[in-house]
Amino acid sequence: MYVYSENNIPDMDRVVPFFQPIVSLQTQRIIAYESLGREIVDGRVRSLGPFFGDSNITDDIHIKVDRQLRELAFEKIMKVEGDFQLFINLKPSWIYHMYNNTGDLPTLQLIDKYEIPPSRIVIEVIEEDFYGNLQDLREVLEVYRRKGCLLAIDDVGSGFSNLDRIAIIQPKILNLKYSQ
Repeated sequence: MYVYSENNIPDMDRVVPFFQPIVSLQTQRIIAYESLGREIVDGRVRSLGPFFGDSNITDDIHIKVDRQLRELAFEKIMKVEGDFQLFINLKPSWIYHMYNNTGDLPTLQLIDKYEIPPSRIVIEVIEEDFYGNLQDLREVLEVYRRKGCLLAIDDVGSGFSNLDRIAIIQPKILNLKYSQ
């Protein structure tokens, strides 16, 4: 596994979104894609999961890379025909702090910029410690819902994606954690 450090962040020119298909069990067809961050180095594709999971790297750097990935994903998705949805992973702490500090939600700005129907975007709240007030987080997530986005919770059944979070957020979609 590749280890990132404060002095070794991904080269922004090599950061790209990859789209993992989500298949309906009922129809056996692709109904959505999840945007995942990758870095291409010397022709090899490397997951940015370890980078985003590294607590030694500041949130500001994580957010900078995440925003670039999201912008590229939205730009690409507009060039593809189809009636599928795009799942975007968002850390609750990032959106909570951004909205409380600025009143802005950059993902909604990108939806407007690229004229993407909000119903095609699924805001997937990822697994993380969230130490803020869950009711306040719900109010921030309601801004996405009112815009027309769907809400999902990632990795239900692990760690912090507990029943309290599900009850308060009331997502339309639950992404179940499977482990052997």
